[in-house]
Amino acid sequence: MIQKVSSLGQQTRLQDASRRVEKPFDQILNQTLNRQGPLQFSAHAQRRMVGRNVSLTQEQMQRLDEAVGCAAAKGLREPLVLIEDVAMVVSVTNRTVITVLRGDEARQTVFTNIDGGGIG
Repeated sequence: MIQKVSSLGQQTRLQDASRRVEKPFDQILNQTLNRQGPLQFSAHAQRRMVGRNVSLTQEQMQRLDEAVGCAAAKGLREPLVLIEDVAMVVSVTNRTVITVLRGDEARQTVFTNIDGGGIG
């Protein structure tokens, strides 16, 4: 039987691609979503914490970590997380705090580029 050359090329590429897959997609997705590396603070967030005299206790850090885990489970990428009187925008994908504000500053601020929020 005669087939078009382009369709033969597509079949070969699909066969080659299927041989290269070592892990099922759902396994890779779950590993990525459940990544449990430590939370980090961007240089910007660190400057904000110093400039605004913000420090987090170990218990507050644990609550922040739990809030980031919940945000990841909901599929959020950059939520606003409130821990007592501190507001933080967090990159869930990178597990990185992007910026930090004290509660009194947060009341007068419009947050943009966030896709959810949580109270920890």
